[in-house]
Amino acid sequence: MITSVRIKNLRGIHAGALERLTPLVVLVGPNSAGKSTILDALLIGAGQRPASSAGYAVRRRAGLRHGARWLLWRGAQQGHAEITVQTAAGRAYGRTIVWSEEALGEPMRRQLSEKGADPPFSTIEVRAKADSSLISWDFRPAQQEPTSWDAASGVAVVAADNTYVAADTRDERSTLDVWMVDPRLGHPLSELYSRIAERGRRQAVRDLVAAIVPGLDVIEILTEHNDPRLHLTFPDGSVPVALAGDGVQALVRLSLELASRPGGTVLLEEPEAHQHPAAIWASAQAIVEGVRRGLQIILSTHSLELLDALLNALRDEDLGLLSLYRLKLAAGDLRHSRLDGAEVRLSRDAIGDDLR
Repeated sequence: MITSVRIKNLRGIHAGALERLTPLVVLVGPNSAGKSTILDALLIGAGQRPASSAGYAVRRRAGLRHGARWLLWRGAQQGHAEITVQTAAGRAYGRTIVWSEEALGEPMRRQLSEKGADPPFSTIEVRAKADSSLISWDFRPAQQEPTSWDAASGVAVVAADNTYVAADTRDERSTLDVWMVDPRLGHPLSELYSRIAERGRRQAVRDLVAAIVPGLDVIEILTEHNDPRLHLTFPDGSVPVALAGDGVQALVRLSLELASRPGGTVLLEEPEAHQHPAAIWASAQAIVEGVRRGLQIILSTHSLELLDALLNALRDEDLGLLSLYRLKLAAGDLRHSRLDGAEVRLSRDAIGDDLR
């Protein structure tokens, strides 16, 4: 489990840290408070494929062309970024991120060209070391390049339209499993459903979805022209999940993603998006059940209703699993106040000010 993250020069965060993370972490705050950047930092800093994670962090902001350099503070004008993640086992994983206008690696450039990606191409280089003694957190001048890191453990070449290809040297020392649930860029639903079938969790997912889909009989994989598709099946027919509405799709994906994993850390950005109240409450139930099974779930939200639903799903004895961070940025410095589960329940109205 991840217990702390420290960030320097990543997107809008010049410097900051969160400590004492718990199995269920909720990040709240106004827009541009650093919530999304923290999720990016956890994915890049703790993942076993950091360059792929860096490319993905750029890609998921599709509205910003030439987005690679903006992964770094002020568009890479102040050098490299650094991330450190510490675990409950006492290990620290460090990453330094360097952006360059030069596109390294002819094979990777050729792959982007074959995809029809828009030039110019640039490079994100990620260097890693699983040793906290090699990571300085005195926030030395940003123009000073890091000198105590391993050679590059991964490189992502990114196009102007944020399409990317990446090559990682897998960190075999890392035991962390970190991933982000993304409706746009995630695994096919049919693949996720196959995983939960192997784990014996089909009925649990079906029951969650049935709470917002009246008359649902089963969820199953059907094929059309040998193309597998996940369907919602009713006594009188079936419909692809892809046509069932954004809220139903979001709940199905969330339920499948959480049920398909035996452990690890899950990152969720605004899981309430596109969901009506009943779906939000079903999502909260899926999140809490995932935490009880041993997942760590770190999420950002703007929804007081989601927070209420999480508190409702948590039993009194579960409150120790929850921590909430109220975030804000001041000239790039990340500031926060931390509440444990019992304090969240008592401070619900005050927290609502951050969600309006």
